[in-house]
Amino acid sequence: MRPTLEAKYTLPDDSECIVEFRCHPGRPGSWYKRNGDPGDPPEPAEIEIISVKRGDADITDEYAEFLSESDNFNEVAWAEYEAKTAPWEV
Repeated sequence: MRPTLEAKYTLPDDSECIVEFRCHPGRPGSWYKRNGDPGDPPEPAEIEIISVKRGDADITDEYAEFLSESDNFNEVAWAEYEAKTAPWEV
């Protein structure tokens, strides 16, 4: 299982929250396997939101979908992933 990461993020109402998430980088598909069998479809990259907290309040239900679809949060999340995880992956 991929490690969980955390990032500070400013919500549209200018409040800050801490988002706990996992990044799944996906993988390219292939037309054929080495033995000639049909290949595998590609797996898209995705971000899994685990929790969103503002102070002591859990606001995951309110913001998880918004953050999953936010290009700004996606940039923050992938930068955090690359800084903390990617250099050690093989």
